[in-house]
Amino acid sequence: STVRNTQYAIERLSSVGAKLKFAGRLFGEFVVDLPKNAAEVQTRLLDEGILAGLPLGEFYAGMENCLLVAVTETRSKAQIDDFAEKLGRQLLKNP
Repeated sequence: STVRNTQYAIERLSSVGAKLKFAGRLFGEFVVDLPKNAAEVQTRLLDEGILAGLPLGEFYAGMENCLLVAVTETRSKAQIDDFAEKLGRQLLKNP
């Protein structure tokens, strides 16, 4: 389900260095705060075949490291794991 996949994605992305930006009930979409510029991370992940989400810095001042992520019931745990693994590698890379 979308709810289960959302919770699983939050757990996995948090385990590799992303932090949930806003607390509360979530359904399908959530914002993570990254230790790097979200637009740069998104571009690098796109090169690896991952559409990571929407960088929010161009829309909201002070949110340059924030990424809006959407997860639905159509995503498998393997796809979420792949996203998390690749995100983790990007977060570990030097600029």
